[in-house]
Amino acid sequence: DGMTERQFVRLMENQAKEEERLEKAKKRERKVSQKRLENIENTDTDVGGNRKRKRGTPSSNDAIPGEAFTDEEVTAEEVMANNEGLDIKTGEMSDELIKKLVNITKGIIYFKDKATKRRLAEIFLEKPCRQTYPDYYEVIKEPIGMNDILKKVRSKSYATVGEYAEDWQTLFNNARTYNEEGSWVVVDATALETELNRLLERNALHEKKAKPLRIKLSLKKIMSKGSSKGNAKSRKSSSPSGRKRKKVKVSNDEYGDRA
Repeated sequence: DGMTERQFVRLMENQAKEEERLEKAKKRERKVSQKRLENIENTDTDVGGNRKRKRGTPSSNDAIPGEAFTDEEVTAEEVMANNEGLDIKTGEMSDELIKKLVNITKGIIYFKDKATKRRLAEIFLEKPCRQTYPDYYEVIKEPIGMNDILKKVRSKSYATVGEYAEDWQTLFNNARTYNEEGSWVVVDATALETELNRLLERNALHEKKAKPLRIKLSLKKIMSKGSSKGNAKSRKSSSPSGRKRKKVKVSNDEYGDRA
């Protein structure tokens, strides 16, 4: 293409250096994500209380923190009665509900593939590095990571469970938009989305549309009732044996002068 051999060699060297730089940046990003994940795992206290929990990570999907709700599950009726977990006095989400959302979020962060025991959330913990993936921010208008969601829950930034679920939906949609269909990133995002929905439903936190009131009326019965009433009225009005007319006695003396 009109380049000398020296220019071509220099171009190849520059490309190799750039690829090496990007690979190092990716490794640093993975290390940072792993460190943050370890910090989350080693958190000693839960939101809304001083009760300590054991260090360590769950070994399988059956022991993730998001599933440990045996005595703390809320029913759909309780959530609806309390305005989706809002504190009646302050208008904010209750500490109990926030604690559940924190545990659900951690359950997604710790979620492992049953076959490989690989954590699926590692790549989604933080927003992609802007320097490494500049095109990501051209394609994705609302970047968000799992740690962003966790911070918003802890800081009581969400007004409703619906807002919390919307941020998760944005995260999963971003993965599908930027990555090719069928890629491992999209597959992992779909698996995490399924697990999130399962945990929300398990704890009766899924937003449900109010069912319309159904009144079952038989058209035949309505028609028959209407026609029977109409026939009864017509029979009464036409029947000579119906209502007896009152006879009005007129005194000749009273109306004698109007003849």
